[in-house]
Amino acid sequence: MHSANKRPGGAPPPPAKRRSGADDDDFDDMDLDGMLEDEEEMMADEEGPPEPLEDDAAGAAEADVPQSERWKRPDLPPLDPATDGLDFQQIDADYTVASMLPEFATPLCAGEQRAASVRFYGVTKGGNSVTAHVHGFLPYFFVRAWPGFKPEDCEPFRQKLNARLKSGKEPVLNPVVMVRPCQKKSIMNYSFGQQSVFLRIVTCLPSLVSTARRLLEQGMSLPSGGSHSFETYESNWAYVMRFMVDRDIQGMSWLSLTAGKWRARPWTSEGSGHVVKKATESSPYSHGTEPTLGSGRWRVRY
Repeated sequence: MHSANKRPGGAPPPPAKRRSGADDDDFDDMDLDGMLEDEEEMMADEEGPPEPLEDDAAGAAEADVPQSERWKRPDLPPLDPATDGLDFQQIDADYTVASMLPEFATPLCAGEQRAASVRFYGVTKGGNSVTAHVHGFLPYFFVRAWPGFKPEDCEPFRQKLNARLKSGKEPVLNPVVMVRPCQKKSIMNYSFGQQSVFLRIVTCLPSLVSTARRLLEQGMSLPSGGSHSFETYESNWAYVMRFMVDRDIQGMSWLSLTAGKWRARPWTSEGSGHVVKKATESSPYSHGTEPTLGSGRWRVRY
């Protein structure tokens, strides 16, 4: 017979429950006023705030300097474009269309008021910021020549395309500056290695490529009569991408501007008297010439 106070299995009985008001009574017995007084005495015994660390002192001194000055790169050292080169790593690139500078005008775009230039943003080994404007590169694309095409059809075809493009928004004298035949082959519709005649169409501004493409795909009259809807190739390439691919320039590569082929801003443009200004900026020009690939860590030279 088991005892009434024993749990099955011989386990001890649970502890007796405390009164619900026991914790409240203990909290009331605490001397809160005394604890606060002791804490105030401890704070009064301290001699003041701790001495700032050296890093904190340097940070406080730096905070007095304007943010624009703290993040400013060092100025480019004095360079003579006639005798000194300029090497920098390009970080970003875009292009701009601005007033044509006479010294950078290409023969194909003579008389035009505006021209495009590729801009490379980078930094030298010494930490100097550089923006380089490359002048003289013209955008282009290809179309497949029509049946019965002859090389002497290039100029009449260019004039017809020019007449259509002059009615657009761009105020240019010669929208299409060159049409030249070349032998190419397309990766579409495999032709067993046989090349076909294509026309390389060169425009004076990047924005004219898309306009010319639309007109040619819609159909144009031919010099020999009739009309033809053209297939266009490489007509959706970005202007900067086209330049970098043609010049074998890879992202984050180093560029070297050779002495005598660049000039530093500001300068007064020859003939127009226009003063070209912008801080820490250089303006190399290519005039359509091919660059020489550098060796070692330098990728491209102008």
